[in-house]
Amino acid sequence: MENDLEKRRTLSRNKQLTVIACVFMLFGMLAPSVYAALPAPFPDFPQNPLQFALITTEDGLSNDTVQAIMQTKDGFLWFGTRDGLNRYNGYDFEVFNADPEALDSIQNNEIQVLLEDSIGGIWIGTSDGLDWYSRETGAFIHYSSEDDIITPLLSDDITALMEDTAGNIWVGTRDGGVSIFFPDAANFENFRHNRFNFHSISSNYITAIVEDRMGRIWVATDNGLNLYDANRERFDHFLPEDEDSPNYPNDSITSMVLASDNTLWLGTDGMGLVHFYPDEAYIERYWADDSENAISSNVILSLLWNQDKELWIGLDNGLDRFDPDYEFDTLYDLYDDILKPSGMTFKELQEKGWSYPPEGSSSCPY
Repeated sequence: MENDLEKRRTLSRNKQLTVIACVFMLFGMLAPSVYAALPAPFPDFPQNPLQFALITTEDGLSNDTVQAIMQTKDGFLWFGTRDGLNRYNGYDFEVFNADPEALDSIQNNEIQVLLEDSIGGIWIGTSDGLDWYSRETGAFIHYSSEDDIITPLLSDDITALMEDTAGNIWVGTRDGGVSIFFPDAANFENFRHNRFNFHSISSNYITAIVEDRMGRIWVATDNGLNLYDANRERFDHFLPEDEDSPNYPNDSITSMVLASDNTLWLGTDGMGLVHFYPDEAYIERYWADDSENAISSNVILSLLWNQDKELWIGLDNGLDRFDPDYEFDTLYDLYDDILKPSGMTFKELQEKGWSYPPEGSSSCPY
């Protein structure tokens, strides 16, 4: 199951990640002040719902395969690629690469997940270790399975990051379960699957971690959903007892987001989209079919819940949007010409009078 999931993710990334990255960068993740100041429409563009501006290595990006995107509180956009970490101010890139001769450089160039913590530090999950970047000193602090000073991670292949309300950092891995980093103690506590312990986490492959508005920690895996019981330091599994149980998703979960009503949306690998109501312990599942407003695919790769209370769904064959009226809009089909960007590079867009961020915006310092 895990190998199939990785093959589908890799195939989809090669086909669509650059384009979908631009969608979320320009519209899903912009700070409200930047979003409000964007010109509408772009110069010489038709009145389509979204417009794409393609940013590639020709514009300074270190690699064209973008695997993680984040906007920090100061307005900068950060891109994690397969070959380096990039910070973008709307015009220029600053690239961070591993340097074996510099102990305080990033330790690996394949960036998989990014997180800004409550004190402004940047956590970088790579395929070979975890880093914390201090913007005050410009140095990277390394954490790995080879640490001999503190409790080491159980795996260096980092797949998920989340900061809880207590300021602890949750670290999900591909094959080593989940770890909690306690900043005050500067140490990790690790949780692995144990087939002899029913209350261990259901799988060592962690795909997403979310804290809801009641302070509950939900951990998604390739073998279902887990709720962490902090008092007893154990996990409760949301898995059906038999095939006739309709209430819980026992799926390979690829992605998870918290909605504004404190419910969870779960993307799965082939089992559709799941809307989970934790307080009622109930799910609604959405399948791909031939109806006009159905989701376009049962293979969901990424999810985003935006400030307009819309769910954006990255699929193996395109991009869908789920609006508050419970209808799916197929915005971009992977095999449709509409997915192609405007035909202009980002530099060409700037030459035609469009700039990001807009001049005078205070959301992104230069």
